[in-house]
Amino acid sequence: MMKSYHKRPVKGSLPLALMLILSMGIPAGAISELQVYKATPAFELPSIDPAGTHVTVNSLKGKTTILIFGELYHELTLQALKELAHLRETLAKANETDGTEWRIVLIVAQDIPDEQLREEQAQKNINVTILHDRTRTVFGTYNVIVLPSVVVVDPQGNIITTISGYPLNFSDIIRDALLFSQGKITRQQYETTSHGSTAQETPLDEKQLKVERRAGLARQLFRRGYIEVAMEQFQQVLQLDEDYTPARIGMARCLVKLGELDKAETVLQAILQKDPKNLEASRIMAWIEILRGGDELDSAGKRLDMILALNRNDAEAHYLKGLIYEAKGNLKDAMAEYKQVSEILLEIEQPK
Repeated sequence: MMKSYHKRPVKGSLPLALMLILSMGIPAGAISELQVYKATPAFELPSIDPAGTHVTVNSLKGKTTILIFGELYHELTLQALKELAHLRETLAKANETDGTEWRIVLIVAQDIPDEQLREEQAQKNINVTILHDRTRTVFGTYNVIVLPSVVVVDPQGNIITTISGYPLNFSDIIRDALLFSQGKITRQQYETTSHGSTAQETPLDEKQLKVERRAGLARQLFRRGYIEVAMEQFQQVLQLDEDYTPARIGMARCLVKLGELDKAETVLQAILQKDPKNLEASRIMAWIEILRGGDELDSAGKRLDMILALNRNDAEAHYLKGLIYEAKGNLKDAMAEYKQVSEILLEIEQPK
């Protein structure tokens, strides 16, 4: 994706599928062996709070449950949790589903004391149940190799959908799975689109819900390569809500794909003026600077160093740093960055 704009070929770059995971959040092949509409695999794990409490699949029955396999240090896991919190609020306002009808359970495997996990949970204001899979037994049972990985389970304990990674239409997938699991839409409606959203238009009285649905459509169009059409949809989103940052981010990505780097930069600068630590906008700015090359490679490197200072496990930032090293002819350090990307995505190496 980035390669087409480079002034020089990028040698030893990651496979296209991996690039898509990094830059767009498209799911990879984790948890793929789980059978939709079948019972979710059994497990028993300790909860970090209250300490000593054990949770099983059977104890979760009665409500729709969103199982998230991730880590508290992992940015995309935290973004997924934040988006779920926003979705709960949006659905409640639109009277589509009561927030008490579904729960979120985060399963972590980082081998650190529960007390430290509780401190991180409080520090990051994460209000979900956290289970600790120290031996990675459940991670293995569910074939988790990409973080976050998500399994939506209905009140009877059957799998509604699985998600590997953090796709751009994450909120849409979860929303439709929730509505289906609670009988708000039929199985036929749920299955008529690729991500499970209803085939027919649902009357939407809530402005924000309209915004998010249209933005979800724009992201899907972008994923499928319909860049100009995706741009039109993002523009319509901004007509509804001119301050909707995800649509501005989407516009910037479209402009970069179309080679309109200066226009993309203008969009991103407006975002960064309001939110200097917006990591996604900073990544795309770094991407633009890498595509331009020359002296701008140093500026891109500084941006990426800022991102990695905030989250040293940011896979895309490591990938982009690898591109900078390659552009400067430093293949040894480039390959070290790409190796780091693989370790983060596949969870080969535990954080120190």
